[in-house]
Amino acid sequence: MADDPAGGLSDDELASLILDEAFVRGASVKEPAAAERGTTGPIVAPPRPPRLRPSHPPRERSALTWLRRRLATIIIVVLIAAMVAGSVGPLASRRSNSDDQDRASARETQQPPPSPFAASPAANFADGDRGLVLPAATALGDMSTTDVALALHGVRRAIKTANLDDATVGGSSVGAYVDVVGPETRARLEAVLAGAPTDDAVTTFVTRFPAEAAVLSDHPPKVSGVFTSSADPDGGVRITTRHVFAYAVQPAVGEGEGEVVTEVVVVRRDTEWRVVRSESGVAKPELISAEVATSGHCLVDSGGYVWPRFLTPEAPARIGTAVALATAWRLTERLGPTTDCFLPLPT
Repeated sequence: MADDPAGGLSDDELASLILDEAFVRGASVKEPAAAERGTTGPIVAPPRPPRLRPSHPPRERSALTWLRRRLATIIIVVLIAAMVAGSVGPLASRRSNSDDQDRASARETQQPPPSPFAASPAANFADGDRGLVLPAATALGDMSTTDVALALHGVRRAIKTANLDDATVGGSSVGAYVDVVGPETRARLEAVLAGAPTDDAVTTFVTRFPAEAAVLSDHPPKVSGVFTSSADPDGGVRITTRHVFAYAVQPAVGEGEGEVVTEVVVVRRDTEWRVVRSESGVAKPELISAEVATSGHCLVDSGGYVWPRFLTPEAPARIGTAVALATAWRLTERLGPTTDCFLPLPT
């Protein structure tokens, strides 16, 4: 028996498996021809997937944005500052050079006048009481080291007030000197000032200029000299002083009328003092003797005022006849003639 091509299926079963022509046409895929593909419009490519950027947490993204902005601001500021400096620098430099030149010119035109002592030995002297240098104290006789030190300081005060005190030298008062000397010295000076007959003169005790005619300049007096001490045979201590005082003096009248005249007046003063112990301690010093010389061109009147040379035309109207005090001449005779009193001092 030949094989059945239907596989043993009945006619009804085979009929259910046969697809009709309409079904086949609807289920088939039709591939368009090349010409048809060219006339049916552009082929649209499928959309590209989006690019994925790395995401940052919100806080990190905010910090990065702030940092970028800050860096940009800094760069802009630096660039602006560089441009400003480049344009202002030369101008500031020119202005600075101009200011330096102006200051230098001002200094040249406002140089202080030369010291009136520049051409004399006083140029190397100390200013004011810095020239009153005391030696080291040592015990002498019945005076201890402390006693001698106090005695030296007492004499130094007397020398200072006699020759450097403004009121004394300016001719207005000798009160400062009277306050630091012993009662015997004070009585002697008061007798001279009262016009009593005496061997003393005002210049024995102090140096002073006539206040109505002469004043000290702004330059402080120059001072050089020495103090020496020794035991006194009668008790106490003897102190000797030898000093040169140089004063820059100007007229007190006619100021502002032309150039101001400044004259250097030199006073050489040698003194001897005695200082003893008292019940209350070391007593004030007592002046034993004094020898004084002034510049040879100066006049000393009977009141003990030193008149500089630039005042000599007025001097006769005040003193009648110039008087050279005996104490001044004694020192000159002993040490030799001089016109400026820059005499050698012991060392």
